[in-house]
Amino acid sequence: MSIRLPVEINPYRLVEQRKLLSGELSVTKLTRMQSLLCSDQGQVKVNLEFDRDELGLATISGKVDATLDLQCQRCLSCMLYELSFDIHVVLVKSQRHEERLQTGHDVILIEEDRLFIQEFIEDELLLALPLSTMHEDCEPSRPLIEALPEDEIIESETEEKENPFAALKDLKD
Repeated sequence: MSIRLPVEINPYRLVEQRKLLSGELSVTKLTRMQSLLCSDQGQVKVNLEFDRDELGLATISGKVDATLDLQCQRCLSCMLYELSFDIHVVLVKSQRHEERLQTGHDVILIEEDRLFIQEFIEDELLLALPLSTMHEDCEPSRPLIEALPEDEIIESETEEKENPFAALKDLKD
């Protein structure tokens, strides 16, 4: 049985309550990722903890696990890509707070005290994806263009090439 995540939350209220959110998100809900996916099969498992860190800053930490059906950039066939990463972000209410905050943490701007979980998770997934996904062993979709064999290269270098400026020599006289 999958546990659905809420659509919208007030993260500051959850921080004060020190809440844990766990659940699954269907890949079909990730609208911005659809162009990267081969199919809309799969689930994203999310565990988020709302708390304060040692400096008293409101934070969201947790873990995201997903298996995505992506296209291999070498052979262009579909492949299942396992993705598992940790999240740790500090919540800020305005750009001014973000500028004053110099902790080195990732920050997320929370406007009107609400956060859309689906958008937040999709942002984190997009940031965690590699630039190009590839199978460990596969052949390219098109054959590689082979270079000339070494014998042909040596023969072409030893042939006498005509000097393109030879005609200028006659003009000098």
